Amino acid sequence: MTLTADCSLETLLSYVAREDVRLSASGGALRYDAPARSAGPLLEAALRRHKPALLARLAAGTAEASREDADDAEDGVPADPEAADPEAADPEDAGTVEERAPATREQSGMVMRHEQTKEPQVWNVALRLRCEGPLDVPALRRALEKLVHRHHALRSRYAWEQAMASTGTGGTRSAAAEPSPGRKLWQEVLAPRPVSLPVEDLREVSPPERAERLEAACDRIAQTPFDVARSVQPRVKLFRTGDESRTLMFVLHHISCDGWSVSVLLKELGTLYGNEAGHLPLRPLPPPTSQCTDYARLQASSALPEEEHRRRVDFWADRLAGCRPDSGLPADRPRPAVLSGRGATAHAVVPAELFGALRDFARETGTTPYAVMLAVLVRLLHHLSGRGEAVLSTAYANRAHPSTDTLVTCTATIVILRLRTDGDETLSELCRQVTAGLAEGITNFIPYARIREGLSRHHGVELPSSIPLGATYQNSVDLSVDLPGVSTTVTDQTGLTARRDCSFSFLPCADGTAEIHTEFSTDLYEPATVEGWLAEYAGLAGAMLREARAVP
Repeated sequence: MTLTADCSLETLLSYVAREDVRLSASGGALRYDAPARSAGPLLEAALRRHKPALLARLAAGTAEASREDADDAEDGVPADPEAADPEAADPEDAGTVEERAPATREQSGMVMRHEQTKEPQVWNVALRLRCEGPLDVPALRRALEKLVHRHHALRSRYAWEQAMASTGTGGTRSAAAEPSPGRKLWQEVLAPRPVSLPVEDLREVSPPERAERLEAACDRIAQTPFDVARSVQPRVKLFRTGDESRTLMFVLHHISCDGWSVSVLLKELGTLYGNEAGHLPLRPLPPPTSQCTDYARLQASSALPEEEHRRRVDFWADRLAGCRPDSGLPADRPRPAVLSGRGATAHAVVPAELFGALRDFARETGTTPYAVMLAVLVRLLHHLSGRGEAVLSTAYANRAHPSTDTLVTCTATIVILRLRTDGDETLSELCRQVTAGLAEGITNFIPYARIREGLSRHHGVELPSSIPLGATYQNSVDLSVDLPGVSTTVTDQTGLTARRDCSFSFLPCADGTAEIHTEFSTDLYEPATVEGWLAEYAGLAGAMLREARAVP
């Protein structure tokens, strides 16, 4: 029996029963939940055609309940955002699937890591925007809505090719279920829907309590995990802390963005807000250079030939033969069988004079500031572990194609570095090793999951599911946003989670300094231990630099 837009009610009911489409009513709107194979424009049209009859049957208790919204137009947004319910939940209802494409390698890996992590909120990317000035809240809501509507990655969900087993409480599919071999992950772009901006007014409480409540609320929003099978639409909430002081929480899932994407989003948010608030001249935004679905197709069309893939597997087998991929860092506690995901952060500042000297050294020796800072880190890891090598992962933006310029999705991936040291190398020698390792890793790049699988299958080498040590240099991240007429400061809302044993992030700052951010597992390390490492880093960098520049 084929479904058509003008089918009879009996045909539609038969289709609903056969395809496990769940129906429910909510405030006069008809909602449905359907397996991906069954959803689409024909089902939507048929449901709208027979909506009165279906609502009547639901009211009589003759259909099952579900969650999805089949009539977006009946969902409103608060007319006065400043009066919105402060505890209103984020609308993560799905709705109509607008486009469907295979998931990218990065998306597939992210979903698997999301499923396997005890604390999946570790994959949240939480930003706090502190706004001082006459903020136009309705204009901000409209700007956020247009931002979500512009980028497919901000209104997607992820579904396996075959429907997941029923939960027994409504039949909702879940990406948290373990996929069977051969299952394929799809990204489903949902049709644009209104974006609400809940507002909580904290002006009536005392300043100490206000600060405490704001911190707790921001942390709660940042630490709430996404259901990637339902929606990864960003969570937003605005807190009013003074007559012209507000804080916006803007939380994304890492599957939707990387550092490059965050910079794009903040820049566009400023432009969209200025346009919506009526600031002249208007600055129309061109369409994004591509969408996450376009990137998936580009990735599929440029897959490596089998012979080249095998050559790269052999390269990594040779590069990683006999390595010890555990961190080697002395832990304060015994390692549990599985890390909980609980973590903390530590921070240090590299003074402007020292960071400037490191950058000058990079320029003089034909390398990069990251290579110099990573070389210092390798020496520090040697001091701490006593080992003659360090194995770590480093982020690779993976944005060489021009279509990725304003693409919002996670293209960033990791390159594995195996760096050998006996503690006696000069800074120049370590920098050359780092630079060569990065260049060779990018030239022979294949995703880490494929390296693991290839080494296990063809070489009998077993690697952990993730490399315990990580390092990044965030020169592509611009945490600034220009909201006309409003002074805005953007900071990361760091959570109490850790994605690996320990990761080091280097961030050059506008004032000439550099910041070092360390995220570490509290299952293994005390904060004081990691803070001691960071304190040692600056002194070691200065000593290595003086040694490199000493006259023989």
